[in-house]
Amino acid sequence: MLFLGACALGWGCASEEIPKYGDPSQVAGGVGGSGSTTTSSGTAGTGGACDPDPTCAVKFEADVFPILDATAKCATGALCHGTDGSSPGGLTLEAGNPDSYYDVLTSFVMESGDDYVVACDPGSSKLLCNLQASDGDNPHGECGKAPMPVSPADAPTLAQIKVIEDWIACGAPNN
Repeated sequence: MLFLGACALGWGCASEEIPKYGDPSQVAGGVGGSGSTTTSSGTAGTGGACDPDPTCAVKFEADVFPILDATAKCATGALCHGTDGSSPGGLTLEAGNPDSYYDVLTSFVMESGDDYVVACDPGSSKLLCNLQASDGDNPHGECGKAPMPVSPADAPTLAQIKVIEDWIACGAPNN
């Protein structure tokens, strides 16, 4: 009877939010289990964390990777992020390798301590404000030492930046 009373008051019963506990090995060390929540739809809850949506219409390998690798040429040319040792800021990408891009972009932390990609939070993702657009001003502003890519002719379009934004909003899934 006490259980039914608690449920009637909203204590301890299922809700729209699911606690996000993280990796159990990190919870024991005090890193995980920060109290953030994820809604059942996979979008960000009150704690700002989220679960990637693998059904996101924007696919990393098919949609995001070609923008960064082929259009923006992020891992090729002088002063870019290739494996030839010229990588500024410590961000090293392997040209033509979507797994390399995904792993590096989703784990990279800038010198400022900011995450480069913040799942479900395009506004906090420094990747977006580091890009310049070939056809206008990036709506995310400018946050890096110099907008990327170096040549505006190689920059993604505003529509392509929106594709990257949508992928991040879906939780930056490796889909």
